[in-house]
Amino acid sequence: APPPITYGDAVGPYQGSAFWCRDSAPGRRGWTYSSPPGRPESVANQFAPTSDDDPTQKQIIFDYTLWLITTKTAFQADGQNPDTFVYNPIMYTTGTSNPFSAVAGQEGIYYQASDGIRMINRAGSILPGFEAMNTIERGQASENVSPFTATIADYCRNEIIFSDGTQSFGLQCGSEGYAWR
Repeated sequence: APPPITYGDAVGPYQGSAFWCRDSAPGRRGWTYSSPPGRPESVANQFAPTSDDDPTQKQIIFDYTLWLITTKTAFQADGQNPDTFVYNPIMYTTGTSNPFSAVAGQEGIYYQASDGIRMINRAGSILPGFEAMNTIERGQASENVSPFTATIADYCRNEIIFSDGTQSFGLQCGSEGYAWR
């Protein structure tokens, strides 16, 4: 059972399996899928953590755990695939409509949320370095910098690089907190 072409995201291996999400098929937009352990070329299991009203966007492995970000919230996977596997919602998180902006760093998972750049981890969800970027993340120009919404991100040398295709910013976590560059 190979993965259908409607799956838009893949991650793995996690617990010996490949995982898929961002299914574009109607009625399946809130679903995730996994392969049998050791057989990443085939789909065996399906999970419905949300519905078409809250489509899945990105799955990421961080801190040896599988995480799922939807358009409205985030989830942390728990259990053993497939028998006891569940997605637990993370309280007070916001989702994303920009799946390519989600990336794992050393401290957590960073992504462009509706209210700014967010970081989630086992401790919760924060807006890192928000004071320095809040004006442009809220759609206003500041000091010759245009409004910014990240569409893509990557991790490099203990820094998360966010870009909208025109301008890029780096977020670095140091001993004094988060700093934008």
